[in-house]
Amino acid sequence: MDRSRLVLGLVTALLMATILACGGSSGPDREILDALAPACQGGAVAEAAPYTGGEGLHPVVLLDGSGDSHRWTGQVPSEWWPESVGTTELVVCVGEEQEVLIQTCPYIGGPPIDRYQYVIHVELVAAQTGEMIAADDISGDPPRQCRQSEPVELVRLEGSHLAFSDVRDWLTPYVSP
Repeated sequence: MDRSRLVLGLVTALLMATILACGGSSGPDREILDALAPACQGGAVAEAAPYTGGEGLHPVVLLDGSGDSHRWTGQVPSEWWPESVGTTELVVCVGEEQEVLIQTCPYIGGPPIDRYQYVIHVELVAAQTGEMIAADDISGDPPRQCRQSEPVELVRLEGSHLAFSDVRDWLTPYVSP
């Protein structure tokens, strides 16, 4: 066995051991997420914990608009995850990322350039009652400004896509004040 295969084998073993030691989890259990799906449709989940706000941790799950686990679920700090439906206080319903035209820059002798910014709508819901606590449209960074002159083939400028970190800043005062 050559040295590179030995190193690769050791790295793989260490990675697997780390995943097993950490539970290998990427978020709350599927059963918890499924039970909380009605909250994103305005429904109450009677088994959930009441949300009282204020000091302390308020366990939360992230769902998409249809009530499925959102792709950012694994990025939520594990200390925010509920242990069960009965310990869940909050549900964040994350809408689809939308592309918003913020400006069209005209050019003489060439096509205009459209500038786009990405936005998502989020709603924070009390799991037990289905009551909306807060809602907001969160925007990614805008694209650069149009310049005096641009290459003729450039017709579009895009800002940054959104990441969980953009939502985390908005969510933290509710989950872990």
